[in-house]
Amino acid sequence: MSCRFRIAALLVLCSHLASADDAAIEIVSAYVDAYNAHDIELMMSMVADDVKWLEYADDASLSEDMEATALESADGIVVHTKDREELTEALQSYFDTFRGARSIVRSLQSDGRTVTVFEEAIWDFAGVPMSQCATAVYFLDRDYVITTVAYSSEQPCDD
Repeated sequence: MSCRFRIAALLVLCSHLASADDAAIEIVSAYVDAYNAHDIELMMSMVADDVKWLEYADDASLSEDMEATALESADGIVVHTKDREELTEALQSYFDTFRGARSIVRSLQSDGRTVTVFEEAIWDFAGVPMSQCATAVYFLDRDYVITTVAYSSEQPCDD
Protein backbone atom coordinates (compact mmCIF):
# COMPACT_ATOMS: atom_id res chain seq x y z
CA MET A 1 0.00 0.00 0.00
CA SER A 2 1.50 3.31 -1.02
CA CYS A 3 2.18 6.10 1.43
CA ARG A 4 -0.04 8.43 -0.59
CA PHE A 5 -2.99 5.99 -0.30
CA ARG A 6 -2.47 5.62 3.46
CA ILE A 7 -2.44 9.39 3.91
CA ALA A 8 -5.62 9.74 1.81
CA ALA A 9 -7.33 6.99 3.83
CA LEU A 10 -6.26 8.63 7.09
CA LEU A 11 -7.60 12.01 5.92
CA VAL A 12 -10.95 10.44 5.00
CA LEU A 13 -11.11 8.70 8.39
CA CYS A 14 -10.24 11.91 10.26
CA SER A 15 -12.81 13.85 8.24
CA HIS A 16 -15.50 11.28 9.11
CA LEU A 17 -14.56 11.34 12.81
CA ALA A 18 -14.59 15.14 12.87
CA SER A 19 -18.00 15.23 11.21
CA ALA A 20 -19.33 12.64 13.70
CA ASP A 21 -18.00 14.76 16.57
CA ASP A 22 -19.53 17.90 15.02
CA ALA A 23 -22.92 16.22 14.51
CA ALA A 24 -23.03 14.93 18.08
CA ILE A 25 -22.00 18.30 19.48
CA GLU A 26 -24.65 20.06 17.38
CA ILE A 27 -27.40 17.75 18.69
CA VAL A 28 -26.37 18.16 22.34
CA SER A 29 -25.99 21.93 21.92
CA ALA A 30 -29.47 22.12 20.38
CA TYR A 31 -30.83 20.00 23.25
CA VAL A 32 -29.34 22.39 25.84
CA ASP A 33 -30.71 25.38 23.89
CA ALA A 34 -34.17 23.77 23.94
CA TYR A 35 -33.75 23.13 27.68
CA ASN A 36 -32.91 26.80 28.22
CA ALA A 37 -36.04 27.76 26.27
CA HIS A 38 -38.06 25.22 28.31
CA ASP A 39 -39.16 23.74 24.97
CA ILE A 40 -39.91 20.19 26.06
CA GLU A 41 -41.43 19.24 22.71
CA LEU A 42 -38.23 20.17 20.89
CA MET A 43 -36.15 18.34 23.51
CA MET A 44 -38.23 15.20 23.06
CA SER A 45 -37.71 15.32 19.29
CA MET A 46 -34.01 14.70 19.96
CA VAL A 47 -34.33 11.70 22.30
CA ALA A 48 -35.09 8.01 21.85
CA ASP A 49 -38.41 6.52 22.97
CA ASP A 50 -36.54 4.64 25.73
CA VAL A 51 -34.27 7.54 26.76
CA LYS A 52 -32.74 7.17 30.19
CA TRP A 53 -31.81 9.95 32.59
CA LEU A 54 -29.31 8.71 35.15
CA GLU A 55 -27.35 10.30 37.94
CA TYR A 56 -24.31 9.06 39.77
CA ALA A 57 -24.55 9.89 43.45
CA ASP A 58 -22.16 8.71 46.13
CA ASP A 59 -23.63 7.97 49.55
CA ALA A 60 -22.81 11.48 50.79
CA SER A 61 -24.77 13.20 48.02
CA LEU A 62 -27.71 10.79 47.80
CA SER A 63 -30.46 12.88 49.33
CA GLU A 64 -33.88 11.76 50.52
CA ASP A 65 -35.42 13.88 47.75
CA MET A 66 -33.27 12.13 45.17
CA GLU A 67 -34.26 8.73 46.50
CA ALA A 68 -37.93 9.73 46.58
CA THR A 69 -37.96 10.76 42.90
CA ALA A 70 -35.78 7.91 41.63
CA LEU A 71 -37.34 4.97 39.83
CA GLU A 72 -34.54 2.79 41.12
CA SER A 73 -31.11 3.12 42.62
CA ALA A 74 -28.21 0.70 42.82
CA ASP A 75 -24.50 1.11 43.43
CA GLY A 76 -24.75 4.89 43.32
CA ILE A 77 -26.57 4.99 39.97
CA VAL A 78 -29.95 6.66 40.31
CA VAL A 79 -32.42 6.08 37.47
CA HIS A 80 -34.70 9.12 37.17
CA THR A 81 -36.47 8.21 33.92
CA LYS A 82 -36.63 5.21 31.61
CA ASP A 83 -38.51 6.63 28.62
CA ARG A 84 -39.63 9.76 26.80
CA GLU A 85 -42.93 10.00 28.67
CA GLU A 86 -41.26 9.90 32.09
CA LEU A 87 -38.64 12.44 30.97
CA THR A 88 -41.38 14.75 29.67
CA GLU A 89 -43.20 14.57 33.01
CA ALA A 90 -39.99 15.13 35.00
CA LEU A 91 -39.01 18.15 32.90
CA GLN A 92 -42.51 19.66 33.09
CA SER A 93 -42.49 19.31 36.86
CA TYR A 94 -38.98 20.76 37.08
CA PHE A 95 -39.77 23.74 34.85
CA ASP A 96 -43.01 24.39 36.76
CA THR A 97 -41.05 24.44 40.01
CA PHE A 98 -37.96 26.29 38.76
CA ARG A 99 -39.25 28.71 36.13
CA GLY A 100 -35.87 30.36 35.52
CA ALA A 101 -33.91 27.12 35.17
CA ARG A 102 -31.18 27.22 32.57
CA SER A 103 -27.83 25.67 31.82
CA ILE A 104 -24.54 27.24 30.82
CA VAL A 105 -22.19 24.90 28.98
CA ARG A 106 -18.71 25.57 30.30
CA SER A 107 -16.97 22.93 28.20
CA LEU A 108 -17.99 20.30 25.72
CA GLN A 109 -16.14 17.52 23.93
CA SER A 110 -17.14 14.64 21.74
CA ASP A 111 -15.79 11.21 20.99
CA GLY A 112 -18.00 10.19 18.11
CA ARG A 113 -21.47 9.64 19.50
CA THR A 114 -20.59 10.35 23.13
CA VAL A 115 -20.58 13.98 24.28
CA THR A 116 -19.22 15.07 27.64
CA VAL A 117 -20.47 18.41 28.94
CA PHE A 118 -19.35 20.35 32.00
CA GLU A 119 -22.27 22.61 32.75
CA GLU A 120 -23.52 25.07 35.30
CA ALA A 121 -27.17 24.67 36.20
CA ILE A 122 -28.82 27.91 37.32
CA TRP A 123 -32.23 28.24 38.95
CA ASP A 124 -34.17 30.31 41.44
CA PHE A 125 -35.33 28.75 44.71
CA ALA A 126 -37.80 30.80 46.77
CA GLY A 127 -36.40 33.99 45.27
CA VAL A 128 -32.78 33.00 45.91
CA PRO A 129 -30.53 32.50 42.87
CA MET A 130 -28.84 29.08 42.98
CA SER A 131 -26.29 27.30 40.81
CA GLN A 132 -24.15 24.21 40.71
CA CYS A 133 -21.86 22.52 38.24
CA ALA A 134 -21.80 18.91 37.12
CA THR A 135 -20.51 16.73 34.32
CA ALA A 136 -23.08 15.17 32.01
CA VAL A 137 -22.41 12.49 29.44
CA TYR A 138 -24.82 12.25 26.52
CA PHE A 139 -24.92 8.98 24.58
CA LEU A 140 -26.29 9.08 21.04
CA ASP A 141 -27.21 6.23 18.72
CA ARG A 142 -26.01 5.88 15.12
CA ASP A 143 -28.77 8.26 13.99
CA TYR A 144 -27.59 10.87 16.51
CA VAL A 145 -30.63 10.47 18.75
CA ILE A 146 -29.95 10.89 22.48
CA THR A 147 -30.42 7.54 24.23
CA THR A 148 -28.99 8.24 27.68
CA VAL A 149 -27.97 11.24 29.74
CA ALA A 150 -25.86 10.49 32.80
CA TYR A 151 -25.01 13.19 35.34
CA SER A 152 -22.35 13.21 38.01
CA SER A 153 -22.89 14.52 41.49
CA GLU A 154 -22.45 18.24 42.06
CA GLN A 155 -18.93 19.51 41.44
CA PRO A 156 -17.23 22.85 42.16
CA CYS A 157 -17.60 25.33 39.33
CA ASP A 158 -14.07 26.71 39.83
CA ASP A 159 -14.58 30.10 38.26
